[in-house]
Amino acid sequence: MPLGETLQWSVGFFRTNLEDDLLFTTVQTGGSGFFQNVDRTRRQGVEAGVSGTWDRLKYFLNYAYVDATYETDTTLASVTAADGMRVQAGDRIPGIPLYNLKLGAEVAVFKNLWIGGNVITTSGNFLRGDDGNTQAQVDGYTLLNLNARYVPVKYLELWARIDNVTNTEYATGGALNFNAFATPIAVERFVAPGTPRAGWVVVNALECEQLLPSNMSSCPQS
Repeated sequence: MPLGETLQWSVGFFRTNLEDDLLFTTVQTGGSGFFQNVDRTRRQGVEAGVSGTWDRLKYFLNYAYVDATYETDTTLASVTAADGMRVQAGDRIPGIPLYNLKLGAEVAVFKNLWIGGNVITTSGNFLRGDDGNTQAQVDGYTLLNLNARYVPVKYLELWARIDNVTNTEYATGGALNFNAFATPIAVERFVAPGTPRAGWVVVNALECEQLLPSNMSSCPQS
């Protein structure tokens, strides 16, 4: 089955080994620390994408895989551990999802009406402050977004969009820290909640070069 009349694709591989990465490390007593050059960290992965058109359909798919790791055994300064956070080579750097995927499409229902949507899925990531990867990750999530465009008359476009259609509850990241309001005060997981379901309706005034081909005859000719 053909992928469409027009097809564009790209694949890129990367690997970055960083030497003397500047990180905050702890001394052996008291939990205090200082900035120190840590021997090695690594970011490696692949980014791939494809897009095209097929009759009235436009589509795209983008994927990224990022393996970000410490490559040196060391002890980093920690808000929650007086003796610091022990990191071993191969531990993943917090806050960076291992992969994310986005795919979407838009179809021209009529010459002046388009309906589309996209799906975004992202893997979990480790909490900031959990450089040793000892805690459970923040969960991954999948979101569905929908959109529509309508041009009822020349120079006017109506545009609507709904994000997170299923109202999925999710978190984009998090951190380990003390909860000063707990009794007793204890180390807890703090997460950054994602955006709930939201919608927009917009009226756009189109410029001449944005008009449908059938309306271009009234545009000034250079």
